[in-house]
Amino acid sequence: MPVQTAVQAVYSFLALLVHTATEDEFSAHGFATSLIAAEHSGLSITLHLPQWNVDRLKIVSYAAMFASCSVMFSPAGTMLSIVKQGRNGKESPLPYFMLFTQAFLWMMYGVLTHHPDIVRINGLSSVVSCCYLLVLAAHANSQERHLVTPGILGGIAAVFSGSVAVLAFVHDPLRKIQILSDTAMVFTLGLSAAPMLQVVDVWKNRSLEGFPVPLVAVGAVSCALWSEYAVMINSLPYLIPNVVGVALNLVQLVVVGYVYVVYERKSRPASKADAVAEEKALLKEQYQATQQTEEA
Repeated sequence: MPVQTAVQAVYSFLALLVHTATEDEFSAHGFATSLIAAEHSGLSITLHLPQWNVDRLKIVSYAAMFASCSVMFSPAGTMLSIVKQGRNGKESPLPYFMLFTQAFLWMMYGVLTHHPDIVRINGLSSVVSCCYLLVLAAHANSQERHLVTPGILGGIAAVFSGSVAVLAFVHDPLRKIQILSDTAMVFTLGLSAAPMLQVVDVWKNRSLEGFPVPLVAVGAVSCALWSEYAVMINSLPYLIPNVVGVALNLVQLVVVGYVYVVYERKSRPASKADAVAEEKALLKEQYQATQQTEEA
């Protein structure tokens, strides 16, 4: 029976990847399952829409997927550089492992709650982040390879086997949802909070050098869109980490904006146009001084 349950879960996942849900399926399966899961987990907040609008849901989900893909593929250039150089410099595998873990667990959550959009974007994210991890494992420094490579491969195997174990041996469907969503939430919140260390460096050094401002801005938009999506499908577990993600990204942008306006902008050298204008003013003063000397 446990093996049969796991096989059925994998089959459902593959079916969701190629299936477009209808309005009845969204309302009858996804909405009801998420609501029951939220109530079962002890969270007293219940979200309701005045009117179910599948067209709006699709627009929000497509926009959220586009923003998520922008964030997801941002490290691709770094990975290509690592492949070309044949070795990894200072890139840590920990953020990519957290990205892979939370994406894989949210994908399984989407399978159990019948939300194809959650399955698709997190399925893609788990595959892409897994590729990043394999690149880091294959090109780890020779001094660290004996630790990094087994650690990455063992971590991927642990996430996969742990998820299968939950699907196979936890018989209560709501309990499965709660375990997967709670664990995914922990990794998502950790991933969202990690860039705050860079913000501390920006504040201490009064410099934006090395800080990914566009990535943080797109991340805030992505979390905001997924928050709206979570409200529309009544998924409280999916809402919480995205709302926290919006808040943390906005805090980062506020700090970075303050440092730019108050410190970095003032310390920047004058632009070329300002330099030309200043030079003209200086030449004019010299000409006037020469005229006054000749008249005297």
